[in-house]
Amino acid sequence: MVNDSNEIFLDSGFLDVTMPLKFWHKFIWILGIILVMIGLILHASIYYLIYEEQASFTIDSLIMPILILILGSTLILYVAPTQLKRKLQEIRQNTKPRDYLIRSEAGSELTDFWKREWIHKPTSDDRGWVFKSPGEKYWDKKRKYDPDDTGPVLEHPNLIGTPKPAEISTYGIISIIILVNLFPVIYLIISEGLSLEYIEWKLTEGSDDNIYKFYLIKYFLIFTPLILSLIWFFYSIVLSRRISDTIETPTSYIRSMTAGNIELVGQVRYWQSKPPTVYVGRDYSRAVDNLTSWNWNYEILVETTHVETDKNGNIKTEKRQTWHTVESDSGNYSYVLHDGTGGVLVHPGTFKLQNLGQYIARWECPHNVFDYDLYQGTFHRTWNEGRILRHKWTLFGLAIGDPCYLIGYAKPRDPKNRDIKEQIEMSESEILNNEHVQNRLLEVIGEDGATNEARLERGSELAVLANSRSNIEYLLIPGLNLTLIISITFYSFLLSSF
Repeated sequence: MVNDSNEIFLDSGFLDVTMPLKFWHKFIWILGIILVMIGLILHASIYYLIYEEQASFTIDSLIMPILILILGSTLILYVAPTQLKRKLQEIRQNTKPRDYLIRSEAGSELTDFWKREWIHKPTSDDRGWVFKSPGEKYWDKKRKYDPDDTGPVLEHPNLIGTPKPAEISTYGIISIIILVNLFPVIYLIISEGLSLEYIEWKLTEGSDDNIYKFYLIKYFLIFTPLILSLIWFFYSIVLSRRISDTIETPTSYIRSMTAGNIELVGQVRYWQSKPPTVYVGRDYSRAVDNLTSWNWNYEILVETTHVETDKNGNIKTEKRQTWHTVESDSGNYSYVLHDGTGGVLVHPGTFKLQNLGQYIARWECPHNVFDYDLYQGTFHRTWNEGRILRHKWTLFGLAIGDPCYLIGYAKPRDPKNRDIKEQIEMSESEILNNEHVQNRLLEVIGEDGATNEARLERGSELAVLANSRSNIEYLLIPGLNLTLIISITFYSFLLSSF
């Protein structure tokens, strides 16, 4: 039964324009608004000058206001939370669950003086528990599939309900502002590509050798807006489908779950034994315990020197620094998902789609050419004709005690997944009382349903939906943008002699 007191808390209403909670986020948010206002004023001024025939309708005259507008919008979208996300942050500060206390004490520290290696752990966790969760001392280690004495976890959707995103949020408002001001520039870019002639190009370049470069630039100007619009539209469709699955699929209590496609929310707990220790970068100094799903990647920062010669024979030297992935690894270990009413065996390795949230830890240090053990095959000073500057290892994971949300398929347990030490059969008292123990006899795997895509995410349903948006923003705005871009492209073709 859903608690009616949470109705206002979960429903974001029609309009959602929420200020960030942190001070420096507020500063960036205000700076972004100022830049957007400056961009809009400059844009309006340019159009007034064009109307008065004191300026020309060209890309050069419009590009500066657009760049200022995009910069300000990017700053706003980077820090602006949804109304639900801010409420969850405030609740975490007040209730101080396990994850909040652990992350608030995190930060950066020097782990190895000689290697000058630092470890950084995020000081916040948007995917952690919102309310306090049962600690390990409350878990029944012998009867791990039975209900907890404390009852269902506090943020189970059947207790608090499912969040509803606002119809229009900061994202939608900013998107509309950018698109309205960007369409004239897009029209000019497409027209520029259509009017680009090879004879003029040849006179500019002074050579007939770059015909492929000419066609590349021409078609890039013509079709890039359309390609980007298609990518945005189809990506939004995927996100909309996932959010709709989460909102519309009812969440089952594990104690009363049945075989078939199912949505579950609960706490990650031990199965037969503790998960193996993960050694990030296969280094024993970077050991992390209790991870049931994890992945890490090893990157190096490489500096390369690029020499370019322009058509006048001037030589320009430029140094560029880029991160390159050298190695990565991942792993999974089966666990029991427990929502307070009961537990069920979950095999995370069967879920192709996983979202483990922000990284758990990141190690970084400068390059040391003499440290052969640490860098193994990359201990040389150069890498692909570049100079190695730094090394970085980043770890993501789902740990014991973490909240977990999943959509998967429940099936009868395979005999090989039954431990003789586990009590999964019905006891005499349970048979007499007609108690539900189906969860003991089932296991959950990552198999897609007829309408739902199987996925596993770190966090409860609240955390999964914290950044969700309405279908107006997922489908209507990208769809209108795509329609207008197609119309602009078609109209430009009609006006040109292409």
